[in-house]
Amino acid sequence: MVWQTSKIGPIEDIKRNVEEVKAHVQKFSKPDLYLAIRALVVTAVLHVGFFAAHPIATKHWALWAILVFHRGVLYDRLFVIFHDCCHGSFFKSSRANLWVGRFLGSLQMTSYSGWHKNHNIDHHMNLAKDDHPMVDQTSMVGWTTKEWESYSLPRKIFLRFARDPIFFFTFVPTFIFMAAGVHNGKLPLIEKVVPSQPPYRIHPMDPIDRILPTLLPALQATTVGIILFHLQHAAHIPNLYFDIPRDEHDRDLAGLMGSTFQYVPEWLKWATNGIEYHHIHHFSTRVPSYRIRACHDSAPPATWRYVKYLNLEMELQSLLLVMWNPDKHRFESFPELNWLLGINDSPSTYLTEQSLPNLSTKEA
Repeated sequence: MVWQTSKIGPIEDIKRNVEEVKAHVQKFSKPDLYLAIRALVVTAVLHVGFFAAHPIATKHWALWAILVFHRGVLYDRLFVIFHDCCHGSFFKSSRANLWVGRFLGSLQMTSYSGWHKNHNIDHHMNLAKDDHPMVDQTSMVGWTTKEWESYSLPRKIFLRFARDPIFFFTFVPTFIFMAAGVHNGKLPLIEKVVPSQPPYRIHPMDPIDRILPTLLPALQATTVGIILFHLQHAAHIPNLYFDIPRDEHDRDLAGLMGSTFQYVPEWLKWATNGIEYHHIHHFSTRVPSYRIRACHDSAPPATWRYVKYLNLEMELQSLLLVMWNPDKHRFESFPELNWLLGINDSPSTYLTEQSLPNLSTKEA
């Protein structure tokens, strides 16, 4: 089944909207040296503030918990800046993006070269194509409903426990971090990817107040990052631009209607650093994180009329999604959990037989 448009809008209006978005986004697609340096300085000050406040915070568990949370979300902010550098959008200078990206990647235990190449090609160029592996579309959704039905009972039982939403988002990020991983006092897998990175060591005799402020924020950052990544493209929302035949795929629509605008509380936006405006990021990776909110907020009325907005309820529902249903063109959870999403076995109520042609072709 191809992508459907029963509740999207007239094709001509969609084409017109794409041009409106292009014209608006173009105004914010240039790096700003002042804003870039300011973002780095603010991040550095927040990081130094953690170490300055730590001796005081350890005297009270509530202050200590707040401080550890602060450092965890600060890691997510660092990753978004690193992510910008990989796209070459944080600085105008490619060399500055390279060296700042490498430095931040070492702090995040992430390969700059790997993200710079694979993320740009595998994820951004191929998002929503039907012939692209599901695991590369979104690593949180790894199979289709047809594949699920074909699995053996032991495999279903294993996946049901391993990919259970509560278990998965609570414990799997910890496993990923440890496997990446704190093993014999260093990170062996990361050293293979980033040979120049010094070993990350945790000595068994270190006191608890030295180990936990390092481990807990890293585990928290991994959990938050995985949740954000999941919600960027796997959402409980009708007519998501996904599973599109290669010859009909349109990258502009993949960005505008295949990526979401996530709800993030105002008090947490300093940490997510604009990554929640994912519809803009996928429409143009040239918009740096420090300009992306202004890009969204300053748009003329109705510019984002076809964007897939997620409120808090939809985000919580979307965390249940584990597989793709190609027949009904939607993400689903395990059969016994679909009732929480209002999904039943009846035909989809929001799809029609009208499909959207490739916008890159002109009508006769």
